[in-house]
Order: sequence, then structure tokens, then C-alpha cells
Amino acid sequence: NLLFKGNLEVQIGVDAHWKSAYKALGYDVTLQQFYLQNKFISPSFLLADVFINAKLKRGKFFVKYHNIVQAFGGIGYVPTPGYAGQQNVLDFGFELLLFD
Repeated sequence: NLLFKGNLEVQIGVDAHWKSAYKALGYDVTLQQFYLQNKFISPSFLLADVFINAKLKRGKFFVKYHNIVQAFGGIGYVPTPGYAGQQNVLDFGFELLLFD
């Protein structure tokens, strides 16, 4: 959307992925290698990110909150037995172009 007479361009959105339940690979720390295991089933989980991107004349910035479901539900994504996946975190950044 364009705001302030076309000087500010904004994008707001949600990025969502459904992770279904499956028998994940195990990980052996001493060998640093994955292996087949049949005991642990990674539960199904919704992984959702909320973001805002904006462009103001010569500058760009973004703010993204990773894994918003964990913030409200308290349950994290477990891709491998004993090791958690992406935790909920606030990520941001900016870019400023100083030339014409």
C-alpha cells in the first residue's frame, strides 16, 4: 500500500507452514550424524511468521516475528528428537542507500 502521497510503501503479511507429524531422524552428537529411529514422532505443528516491510524514499526496513504460535501456545516445533526448532524471536533490519 502507498501512504503519505506515495512516499511510504508498506507490506504487511503472514507466512505460515504446516508441519505434519512424522518419524524424525535422530541425531548423534558424538558422531555428528543423523540416524534412523522409530521411537519418537514429531508432532504436527503450525509455524507462522508475521512481518511488515516498508520502503521510505531511499531507505527500507523490516520487522518480523518468527513462530508467533509458540508465543501464544507455549508449544515449540521439534524437528529432531531432543532438539527444538526455530524459537519465537523478533527480527528486524534496515537498509539506507546514500547515493543517487
